[in-house]
Amino acid sequence: MAYQAWSTFRLSSNIRTQPGQGRKRNRDLTLFKSVKKRNLQQGICNFKIIHQNVQGLRKKYEQLDVFVNETMPDVLGISEHWLSDAKLELFKPLNMVLANKFCRSTIRGGGVSMYVKSTFDFNPVNVSKYSLEGTIELCAARIKIPNDEIYVICLYRPPGGNFEVFLTKFCDMIENVFISHLSKLVIIGHFNINVLADKLHTRLFKNTLLEYNVRYLINTATRETETCQSAIDNIITSIRLYHLTSSVIISALSDHHAVELSVHVKKVHTHSCYRYIRMNTDQNITQLNNMLRNVDWNSVLTTLHSYGKFSSELFYILNQARPLIKKRVQSHAVTRNWISSSVTEAREKLRWYEYAMLNDLSNKKLKEEFKKYQKYYVDLLISEKQKHFESVSQNSNNISKTSWSLVNREIGKSGKHTTENHLMINDQNKIADLFNNYFASVGSSINNQLKNHKYKFRGTPVSGSIFLMPTSKEEIIKIVSSLKNFHEAGYDGLSLDALKKCIHKIASPISTVINSHMEDSLFPDELKIA
Repeated sequence: MAYQAWSTFRLSSNIRTQPGQGRKRNRDLTLFKSVKKRNLQQGICNFKIIHQNVQGLRKKYEQLDVFVNETMPDVLGISEHWLSDAKLELFKPLNMVLANKFCRSTIRGGGVSMYVKSTFDFNPVNVSKYSLEGTIELCAARIKIPNDEIYVICLYRPPGGNFEVFLTKFCDMIENVFISHLSKLVIIGHFNINVLADKLHTRLFKNTLLEYNVRYLINTATRETETCQSAIDNIITSIRLYHLTSSVIISALSDHHAVELSVHVKKVHTHSCYRYIRMNTDQNITQLNNMLRNVDWNSVLTTLHSYGKFSSELFYILNQARPLIKKRVQSHAVTRNWISSSVTEAREKLRWYEYAMLNDLSNKKLKEEFKKYQKYYVDLLISEKQKHFESVSQNSNNISKTSWSLVNREIGKSGKHTTENHLMINDQNKIADLFNNYFASVGSSINNQLKNHKYKFRGTPVSGSIFLMPTSKEEIIKIVSSLKNFHEAGYDGLSLDALKKCIHKIASPISTVINSHMEDSLFPDELKIA
């Protein structure tokens, strides 16, 4: 079959059907589109969960990025990542964050990890006591979805592990952690239990699932070789069938196909977010300077708490000259700009090769061509990524800043969250408490670590004193002018770039305020606001 024929069936080649059901593919695809259209009309959206056994993540970062960009999952479970904790932290799929993970410490290979789209709130669920290297490897998370929540477990059962121990650990985890959440539970993973075969382990596992009133959804092959077809990757849930759809995806990432679950949830219409900013036109700045010029600062700065009077007067003038306006905040998802049209075309051709190979597994020539194209595809991804980074760096005015921006984007760093004990925290109050506790205890912590007692702080008061020279208008102007422009404003709404345009009008009262507060040993309450 020629590659040109790919365009006639590429829309449906993702979904793998049972052998002999190829003629039903177009009918199934039409049904899928009609269900999707009906769901959209009824205000229903899909919460997409995907699992992929990658068989080693270290050399597949770029390939998995393209896969995520193509499928756009809300939850991505990965088994057999083969990485340590530190190395796994470096990989962050597109617009996703690491929710939980399990990494081996004594045996090579294995491991599972789970990633959640950054727009969802989640909490890791601790199931480490039920994990056993080489037998059952687990990670789990509770994810908030519109008007509800869902519990997702990512599981890997190595082929050489003790099946009885696996089943015991599996049952203990269900009974002790998730028994009250079975109606909201989804288990994805590589079980190494072929549900298509009538074997003892398969029967025991199916009976165990029946005891908890959960079922497996994948009945088609997820791993296909010349000698056998097996469904060893699966999705287990008790969510009602009319609330979900499942399928197998030919991913071309390893010799395992990906499995996908779409849970139909009611779409929540979120309100637009707004923020208030000050008008910053030349006319506003001119009006601000004129109003500041006409203020009698000597009458304002006559009290002991002169900074309070100064800031109140300045705030009033700002509201008159540069009033606050409401601006809509637009959230922009991060994109992998290096995924070019050539990458997309190469990805489609790679999938065509695998699809063709799976339909003619005895064709050795096709297998060799597939392997050669796989190598070309990997080299193309690295090359396109390198070209993109070089282009961004060359067109940048600040190479250092741009380089760090690229690095942070690649490893998924952002300023909207922090971590505690490797777990992500999105709550702003908790983040503030973490910073507060750290800075409140960092002094004593460092002091206790000092081995040389000569440098330790003993808490002895200083008998002498220090002398500070009074500041002046000229010094204030010099310091403000030397600062880098910054468009974000503080609590008073005055940004640094706007301050530079009016500093000559307020430098004198600022120097008076600073000197008077230093003389009176007072620190203004307004400056305690971070």
